[in-house]
Amino acid sequence: MVRCPKAVLGVLLVCAAAAGLCDPSLAAAQPANIWAGDGPWGPPPRFGVPPRLAMTPPTPPLGDPVPPPPGGWTAANPPPAQDALAWADFDHDGVQNWRDNCLLVPNPDQAPARAAAPIGPADTAALSRQWKAAHPGAAFRDDAQLGQACSGYDGNYMRTTKAYIDLPDSVRWQVFQYLGQSGPMPGGSPAPMSTDPSPGTGNLAMTLPMCTDWAAELQLADWLSSAARDPNGAASRFGASLAPQQDCGPTLRPVWEALMRYYWAGKRLYTDRDGGRITNQFFPALTQQPGFEPLARLINQIPGLQAIRPFPYADRPGGQANAETREGLIFRGPSVIDGREAILMDWRGPQAFPAQVQIPGVAAALQTDECRAIQTGVYSCWAGMDLIAGQQRFLWKWSAMPWVIKGQPSIDEFLNAVR
Repeated sequence: MVRCPKAVLGVLLVCAAAAGLCDPSLAAAQPANIWAGDGPWGPPPRFGVPPRLAMTPPTPPLGDPVPPPPGGWTAANPPPAQDALAWADFDHDGVQNWRDNCLLVPNPDQAPARAAAPIGPADTAALSRQWKAAHPGAAFRDDAQLGQACSGYDGNYMRTTKAYIDLPDSVRWQVFQYLGQSGPMPGGSPAPMSTDPSPGTGNLAMTLPMCTDWAAELQLADWLSSAARDPNGAASRFGASLAPQQDCGPTLRPVWEALMRYYWAGKRLYTDRDGGRITNQFFPALTQQPGFEPLARLINQIPGLQAIRPFPYADRPGGQANAETREGLIFRGPSVIDGREAILMDWRGPQAFPAQVQIPGVAAALQTDECRAIQTGVYSCWAGMDLIAGQQRFLWKWSAMPWVIKGQPSIDEFLNAVR
């Protein structure tokens, strides 16, 4: 039974390519001005200036939370009844979200975390404390405000990540919107926009990409097969008709785990309190091996690759070299989902590779990510692709990614914790 979606997906994508982006009429219809001026995404990447995206999120925004008072909600001054997200109970432990010290991990006793030295990078913990002190009413919780069930002082913080992975997409949307503010930056560098290019070793973010549902995944086939006119055709309707046990989450989970092991193993962040730079860890089975840095430095010198330097940190001295690639910018800005503040990533720069993919006269795509912090070192993130073909744009596959920035667990340790 679960083989059917995979087979259908492959057939539909092949047919889509034949009927859509490979359609000569679509190429001929490409308007001359689509890349005029600053182009579809705006000026070249600048720190703190997000690209212009197709501003129609794939899921309608939920009701906006009511802004809390400066000190946060209290028993004497609780949220108004119309704030449905504050009064919801994401983890079904009988404690409403606004007063739950573990937002996603059931703990009806609300036992506080047993104080100890925080786990993870010191600057991540420091930025967390500083941001919470400046935003005491925020839904984000610092390590000192958590319950023992999701404590950041031991491995229990991974329970939050596992709970987030196990949620249905509709609830993940609600979690993101309930948080309402970006939360702290993850740290990794005291001066990330210097010419070093970034002093410091960076902080590793472990993450497991997840599909949304077959209906959303198959929207791409509909969009391409309709010559970029309609993402909600027969393929996505077929995906919506599948039984929950056939959903792409459990079906593709082994695929995502294999990809994490051999293709992509998270991100490394170089940020101060305002943002900075970010890289991806591609092909970890190769690039994370001792001694790969000399090969990365050699690749940087290949004619044709010198300008983009695919391994921008391979040349760093002092034992801080690494073979990570695809460097982008990370900063705060308005969320595509609800217009309120989030941590945004622009993969076009400053030395992105290969952030922007263009097929001249046919199509182009830009990846976009945004995050909000749930608790110290644990983030709710979403990733999508802003696709362009002819005059049509489509923000596709807005899928969830949990980030964990609490030291550097191995891939096996991360996967075992979230299974």
